Amino acid sequence: MPKTTVAVISAFLFFAGAAHPQEPAPPSPSEGAVVPGSAPPSLALTLPWTEPSGRGVSFSYENGAFGVDWEQGLKIQFPFNPFFALNIRPMLLMELSGLVPNNAISLGGRIELIGRTPVLLNLIRIYGGGGGGPFVDLTGPRKGQVSSEGGGQFGFEFFLQPHFSFYTEIGGNGCGAGAGLCSGATVVAGMSIYPWSLP
Repeated sequence: MPKTTVAVISAFLFFAGAAHPQEPAPPSPSEGAVVPGSAPPSLALTLPWTEPSGRGVSFSYENGAFGVDWEQGLKIQFPFNPFFALNIRPMLLMELSGLVPNNAISLGGRIELIGRTPVLLNLIRIYGGGGGGPFVDLTGPRKGQVSSEGGGQFGFEFFLQPHFSFYTEIGGNGCGAGAGLCSGATVVAGMSIYPWSLP
């Protein structure tokens, strides 16, 4: 083949390769690439326990704002099933307004019907409900007077272990005549233990 022909063919191949450079081969799946059409790797939430959280009866201690009172109380929760429960809540209300010697302290409680979710991701429960009950003033200008109160709330429960959690509740409350100081917004936080789910 004449040298001129070889030179022309070589020049043609050179310029053709420059105009259409060869693309590098895509990385193989073993190199971490996501193959088109395949699902991306999932991110799994892992907890240090596998047993179900929040089973059975629970016992709680709580405190927080209750109208213009400060509330401290206990809560015993009896579940009917994963979605409904009954609360029995003995409470002590301490009036925060006025002069300290005249502040009223009331003792009473509330019975509540609660709707709730199962424990989501074995970590969080959302719930809401309400009820009412009687209160008696132990001190203050209304000493000895019995009144009724009622209200409701929604709450979030966060599990640190299958048998132990913290919770917070936001709601409202209303009191009968003579005890209106507990009427208003309620913001309560507490902690619960589920003794029958202990290992």
